[in-house]
Amino acid sequence: KEIAIFKKDPDVSIVATNVALVDKEGNEIGSWNEDIDTKTHEEIYRMLPYENCIANPTVMIRASLLKKYRYNAFQKSSEDWDMWLNMASDGEKFYKINEALVKYRIHSSSITAGFNRKSVYRKKNSIQVRYFLTRILKGRINKFDFRVLKNGIINYFKFILNALHPSILPVWTRLRSQSFSKVWVQFKALKKFCRSGINNRTSVYFFFPYYHIGGAEKVHAQIMEIVADKKPVCFITGISSDNGFYEDFKKSAILVDISLLTNYPVIGKRAKKIISKFIGRVNNAVTFSCNSKFYYDLVPYFAESVKCIDLIHAFVHKGEEGAEYWSLPFVQRLDRRVVITKKTIGDFKMLYREHQKGDALADRIMFISNFTEVPSIISKPQNKNLKILYVGRNGREKRIYLIGRIASEIAHENINAEFELVGDMGNIQSSAEMKYCKFRGLVSDKKEMQNIYRSSDILVLTSTREGFPMVIMEAMAYGLAVITTDVGGIKDHIINHENGMLISSTREEDIVHDFVEAIRELNSGKEKLKDISQKAHQYANENFSKEKFVKLYRDLLLTNSENNG
Repeated sequence: KEIAIFKKDPDVSIVATNVALVDKEGNEIGSWNEDIDTKTHEEIYRMLPYENCIANPTVMIRASLLKKYRYNAFQKSSEDWDMWLNMASDGEKFYKINEALVKYRIHSSSITAGFNRKSVYRKKNSIQVRYFLTRILKGRINKFDFRVLKNGIINYFKFILNALHPSILPVWTRLRSQSFSKVWVQFKALKKFCRSGINNRTSVYFFFPYYHIGGAEKVHAQIMEIVADKKPVCFITGISSDNGFYEDFKKSAILVDISLLTNYPVIGKRAKKIISKFIGRVNNAVTFSCNSKFYYDLVPYFAESVKCIDLIHAFVHKGEEGAEYWSLPFVQRLDRRVVITKKTIGDFKMLYREHQKGDALADRIMFISNFTEVPSIISKPQNKNLKILYVGRNGREKRIYLIGRIASEIAHENINAEFELVGDMGNIQSSAEMKYCKFRGLVSDKKEMQNIYRSSDILVLTSTREGFPMVIMEAMAYGLAVITTDVGGIKDHIINHENGMLISSTREEDIVHDFVEAIRELNSGKEKLKDISQKAHQYANENFSKEKFVKLYRDLLLTNSENNG
């Protein structure tokens, strides 16, 4: 594939690919963010002065360049980054194949692992300054090199701040991006709210990071609606990217925005004391959270009488930070933990054993399946072309670019199909590999979304990780045939070739091939498509019960109350 790029474009000097990160046993543990985020020459050129984004084992270089560029003996580490910087500074053209064709093992002594430790800023500074000095000695200095030096100085400043105290750097970063006056206004508003006496009216308190469009946010809105009659309070601990579920949150709870306070150590600590005191004055108070790091930091401040519950949608990749790891220091204090897939129960048991937390804590985990509204009758239109749908966001783990490749393969094979993507897809819409996809954008209107499901035949998901996505539940409810990667708890509900199709391949090239084969099979055998559609709807009707969801959550959240209504 790399050789083909060189033959196709004589101006290309360096070809690289994405990498899949693996642990010492060879298990895939995620991707390298800077690698995934830089897809074009322009993006690579912009990123290199800040971070290395080219995985050395994936690189192929024109032989003529190796006479001009060598590793810099002046560098103590990351000689490859230094060489990419020199090439970029001299105007050499990079090309990246946006497919993980190499597996890269992370071990304790590797630079990649080392760059996750405390000395990261000092190491970057050393590499950037040594690069700049070498350019001076060669008499070849330009604007690109001064950008490298500028970021080297910033990294040294970050190193000093981090050495003084680990909490200073996040504060400094926040101060650069936010007006402190807004932080102070939010803090004063929190104090005023907690003095208002409104806690005399409720015993249920939620802590959620966002109300933007997302499957998790939709579930959180549904949970709050169940106890809306108790007038709960919901603290918003993060900054949302849109207002997708804001009105749904607002109609079920009193919203208190503390999103600007959570990363300021002094003000954040004061906010925790104010909130814990406010909730502590309530008899039989219940707190409930999902995906909020602030909540886990707050838990030790609560009085013993306060009930603490969290919800985990899915574990993150190994090596990444997520709620399952944020919560570990405080897990003894969590009275209940809710999971939406049975696989996550097993994941927790393994995590607890790994961290010597004791098997008894696993007894506090309870399984509550999400729900979706299921129409009693579905009538699928006889589409001339297969209508293939994706609903969601453009997160790294979603791998939207694979849908673009699948659509391209389908088009080249002259299969009559239309791909429509619903959600905020960001910059990927302008990518050449997505030219066979139509973009609908964000859809917040419930009836419009229902009509989209009704008119579609197939839902595709190419994720690296999931719990059990709401979008699959909704698609099955409307009789779509779901084709998805076999990750998380999806196979708890999708029976391969019965009510959906599971793709078990892990290499991206194989995933694209298997999706294309599955779509071809459903296109050529319309009776099979109809059969899967009917069985998907039937399964949703029998298993995604709103009544059970409501009862379990109402019992969970109101068992401390004097009147659970």
